[in-house]
Amino acid sequence: MLCSTLALVFLTSLQLPFFWSQSKPEREKVFLIPGDDIAVVIACQPDCPIAFVNPRCFGFLQGGGGGQIYQIQNRGAKAIKGYTLAILNSSGGLTERTAKPRRHLQPEETTPRSLDDWNLDIVPLTDQIREKLRVDGHLKGLTLFMIVSVEFADGSTYDARSEYESLKTFLKDNPIPFEDDKKKGRD
Repeated sequence: MLCSTLALVFLTSLQLPFFWSQSKPEREKVFLIPGDDIAVVIACQPDCPIAFVNPRCFGFLQGGGGGQIYQIQNRGAKAIKGYTLAILNSSGGLTERTAKPRRHLQPEETTPRSLDDWNLDIVPLTDQIREKLRVDGHLKGLTLFMIVSVEFADGSTYDARSEYESLKTFLKDNPIPFEDDKKKGRD
């Protein structure tokens, strides 16, 4: 019985490294979209205790969309327990994210520490990628980054939800058409 148990433990230990190497997520290949194709705008919130650092839009190398990467910096004097941010774009897209870090974000601290922490493989934007994915230097839209709320470690809060709701309504009522939409007579 003991030999069977030891043999099972031995075989399992041989398979663990294989299992771990197979379950490690692969880094998605992306390129950074230049500002003359998608303009990145950060909402001016002078009284907000946190700020976006290095916000960028990216496209998937295989096509089919993209996303945003950024860092958040605590520019206030209090530790932050959590926050909600919003990313809106001129075509009507909206992403709202709430983050509750495992440990408090201390004053002057930035998270993630670098854009590499997004687990993306950022490749240079070549002429081939530009041609294939229509990254041609013509502005196609805006992406706006905004902090919606912040919860401090002491229980107090910063709340910009009313400004956020106003902005959402404004963009819904005043869409900014893409250049392609204008060509098709969709002004």
